Amino acid sequence: MGDGEDTGLNLEDATVKGRYPSGKDMVIGLKTFIESDDQQERETLLYSDFVVIMDRILKFKRPLSEPKEKGKGRPKLSGGPMDVFLTAIWNTLKDFYYEKKF
Repeated sequence: MGDGEDTGLNLEDATVKGRYPSGKDMVIGLKTFIESDDQQERETLLYSDFVVIMDRILKFKRPLSEPKEKGKGRPKLSGGPMDVFLTAIWNTLKDFYYEKKF
């Protein structure tokens, strides 16, 4: 989480922020504790909501700006070795034909 980034979490709730004056201060304190193992920050974090810290802050993922384009996958082939080999060859030739538009 970057500085000032909106996560959609209500960090200003007294049960969430614990002894911190604000939710932003709690996130900064958490970052300080993670980076430098500051024991004073650790003691202050003990009064914050652990579930929110663990599940909502530490596991936070930014939404993708653009959905990734899925590659064209191949179905799993099964059967005897000769059947699988011939099916794979046939599918490759078929894909080549459709890509080149012969």
